[in-house]
Amino acid sequence: MLTLYLNTVETHREQDIQAFCLSYGSDFTWLDQRTAKFIISKAHAIQLRVLYEPLRDDLGIKMTMVIGFDNEALMRLALSIASEHHSGKIIDLGDVLLLETLKGDHRLMLSLDQLLSKVSKEVLETARMYLLTGGNSVLASSLLYVHRNTFSYRLAKFIDQTGLDLRESNLAAFLQTYFTIKSSILG
Repeated sequence: MLTLYLNTVETHREQDIQAFCLSYGSDFTWLDQRTAKFIISKAHAIQLRVLYEPLRDDLGIKMTMVIGFDNEALMRLALSIASEHHSGKIIDLGDVLLLETLKGDHRLMLSLDQLLSKVSKEVLETARMYLLTGGNSVLASSLLYVHRNTFSYRLAKFIDQTGLDLRESNLAAFLQTYFTIKSSILG
């Protein structure tokens, strides 16, 4: 499951916004007067992306949304960046990271650096190898020369410590974008 964070300028339409969001997901929570989050499936996230602009125009509710994971500090930062440059749109967390890094804004990279600094090198390398092999745990464990159970334990530990479930393609793309930027652009 994914977590969608949203920001709106509509402070008097909280019930409409909540009803709209709950038609696509669950566990809707207002974090403050203009910011909320809710849980959404991959299928509903795709459906929402396709239908959002016509629905936005019909309902007259302008929201900026970022599809990502449940890490409030990082997602609020991404939402703030998206609200500045992609207002009124739905955007994936990985796209925010890429677009803003290309513009020279490294705040999201630094925030992710901080999150990943809490993870051991071997656990981080496990996640990286999982991504490099396209999610093939058997191949990844073989290339790391670790038992399949050890690999699974480390991957579960990564997910637990970061909240980034790499089995979700959006989150895998986000982390892969991070690794690419880290090694290619920022050195």
